[in-house]
Amino acid sequence: MCRLDEVNIQLISPSSVSRIARSDNRRLSVVIAGFGYNLDMPIFYYLWRLLKNSPTDVLQIDFGYSKDFRFLGLSESEQDKKFDSDIDSIRKFLETSEYTELVLIGKSLGSTACHQLLQSAYISDRTIGVLWLTPGTAAKAIGKSLESNGTQNLLVYGTKDSYAEQLEIEALTKLKNVEVFSVENGNHSLETDDLSESINFLEGVIGCIGKFLGQI
Repeated sequence: MCRLDEVNIQLISPSSVSRIARSDNRRLSVVIAGFGYNLDMPIFYYLWRLLKNSPTDVLQIDFGYSKDFRFLGLSESEQDKKFDSDIDSIRKFLETSEYTELVLIGKSLGSTACHQLLQSAYISDRTIGVLWLTPGTAAKAIGKSLESNGTQNLLVYGTKDSYAEQLEIEALTKLKNVEVFSVENGNHSLETDDLSESINFLEGVIGCIGKFLGQI
């Protein structure tokens, strides 16, 4: 069995992987960035500050596809194959780790990765919470899976994000295992045309995430 500080995850794409490990933690938080929304972006910066002061090991992953010209030059089917292979590398690590509690956090493309990771019974059985930040192309499938995924979920979306239309928000707000936080007029980056408004919403998003993480 492996712990975070004992393994070198080899991802196929030239991704960025960072981690923090403490020997006495049984919980691992897996943070997966979006396409172009990397780990230096505002939400991930403050999320990192929350997690590094929490009783959890942290694994942060950015596949780096948006800056990988080789990846961008591939056909759609070849890109999907690369993506599936990268997810498989994460899955294999999680399935051979000794962590008994998992928290999955994904932004857009990262949320698709989380959705695929949960198809593993081993991972699903150990997942105590999932943070879905603006689900992207898999939004419809993610929305349909929340009620039966066996864990606590926080869904964060912008009301002007076109992907959000696939989420059937009203039905999701009625589920006991789903909490929903919306950014009014927010786009896929959870920002609006007004800078001050965007900053205020960022504070609200981080506050909601902090509360969610403190409850699981």
